[in-house]
Amino acid sequence: MERKLVVIAIQEEYLAIISKQIKEIVGDMIKVKSITVKDITKESVSPNDVVLLSGIFIKELILPFIPVDARCVIAKRAINIVNLRDLIDLPKGQNILIVNDNRINTKETLEMLTQILFEHHYLAYDPEHPFPEKIDYVVTPGEKHLVPKAFAKVIDIGPRVLDLETLLELFEAFGLQEQSSVFVKRYIKSLVSVTKVSYGNDPKAFLTESVKTAASRSFEDIVASSLKMKELVHIAQKVAKTHYPVLITGEKGTGKTMLAEAIHNHSAVSDHPFVTVNCSMKNNELLEEELFGVDDNPGLVELAHGGTLFIKEIDHLPHSIQKRVVQYLENNHLFRIGKKNAIPINVRLIATSNSDLNSLVQSEAVVTDLYYYLAPFSMNVPSFNSRKEDLEPLIDAFLKQFSQSDVHFSIEVLEAFHHYHWPGNVRELYNVISYCVCLEEKTITKANLPLFFNGEVKEKEQDIGLETKSIIESIEKHGFLDESIAILTVFENGKKMQKSFGRIKVRKQLEEKGITLTDQQLRSRMEVLGDLGLLLVRQGRAGSTISREGSFFLHAMSATNKK
Repeated sequence: MERKLVVIAIQEEYLAIISKQIKEIVGDMIKVKSITVKDITKESVSPNDVVLLSGIFIKELILPFIPVDARCVIAKRAINIVNLRDLIDLPKGQNILIVNDNRINTKETLEMLTQILFEHHYLAYDPEHPFPEKIDYVVTPGEKHLVPKAFAKVIDIGPRVLDLETLLELFEAFGLQEQSSVFVKRYIKSLVSVTKVSYGNDPKAFLTESVKTAASRSFEDIVASSLKMKELVHIAQKVAKTHYPVLITGEKGTGKTMLAEAIHNHSAVSDHPFVTVNCSMKNNELLEEELFGVDDNPGLVELAHGGTLFIKEIDHLPHSIQKRVVQYLENNHLFRIGKKNAIPINVRLIATSNSDLNSLVQSEAVVTDLYYYLAPFSMNVPSFNSRKEDLEPLIDAFLKQFSQSDVHFSIEVLEAFHHYHWPGNVRELYNVISYCVCLEEKTITKANLPLFFNGEVKEKEQDIGLETKSIIESIEKHGFLDESIAILTVFENGKKMQKSFGRIKVRKQLEEKGITLTDQQLRSRMEVLGDLGLLLVRQGRAGSTISREGSFFLHAMSATNKK
């Protein structure tokens, strides 16, 4: 069996960067396979393979999947010096604030910049402390979205890359002999290659995805506690039983691929191939050959015969190829490039797009005939921000996946999660939970979270301008302001003790204060407080807790009563 290098990381974006870099240097000498932690199986790594881990913190997570004889190399990261021109051109002695996603990475970036560009003064950003008085520039390694809004002069030096030391270790592991001058030239070439893509702001664009011929996930793997997700799963289960083409839309990271796999595994062709092609990761010139085959070589459509062809980001397909897809859908046969004989094919098409159906048509990203095939059975996966009821169930599912069910998140952490807007959707939550699990702490507090959670809360506190008067008026419309304050006080006291409460405990504590409410009355009051954002109302054993806005409101009312 051919020996290969298996690159493993949590984040797809970083995996794409280091995989691209490695292939630019040793792609002609070593077979490289890239895989995320969430997709790894015991079949992913062979005993004679070399495994490159994106960091030491994921080692415990993947050890159960790695053969004893496989060699593991821990990646060390470096700054991409090709991206430092703007910093190099600055006058000496600048005060520069370093912003990264956590304290460890911030410290590492600061130390590297100090070694390379010693002419400036560097300070580490910490949202728990006031901003330094004099900052000339902010520097971030690919985390520009984490920079506080107060700073206008921001220099993004791009994501960090593999260090030379790591690549030398890989050379040694594979017994490669290469002249040092050639190696250095290839390393510089890899930095330039990664830089071009980084400036394009789409790290996924260069992630070469190997052909996947199986679907591993089912509807049972989809967390659907929220009404939106329950409705989506219900519709998808019905659609799965048909053989019609399906279009799944939704933002990046919402779980479109998981839904596609579940549809396939719930269909009549579940025992047949599930072939994936990602249009955004492919060269357009090669896509037609890859899909439809050339001369005597079959394409992916033929490979999927009898099963499902899963086209990710179908709007990235050139119109000419979209029309060939339509021809197949109309006639159930295809022609290989260079051949005149029609090949009968029976394939079910599932496609995805990050844009909604109307946008695809209006922008003419999808040809009209293909739209008519996809529109009747289209479904949208909601953003994670609109289905926060799934937060705790998703956390539980991820912890179970990592075999870390004994890890617990404090009430403050769950509150921070509920307030965060999750631009990366469920995939971002997965990355955050992965990061927390790797800390080897049994109780995760706010101090353990990536720095941007504290920064987000801090900015909200500065900008929120909570209108106490309007909230009072909203509560008084229902006629129970005093009871609402008492309810919030119960939850505020529970928060101080790191406890969340169900309605039974709340009723008992209210009765001790001389307030008697029926279960229905308490439920309705809590629903109003939840709608106003003052309570985080959760179902089941998780219990409910007061939100940051609720605490702010309660303290404002207390201050008013003291006057």
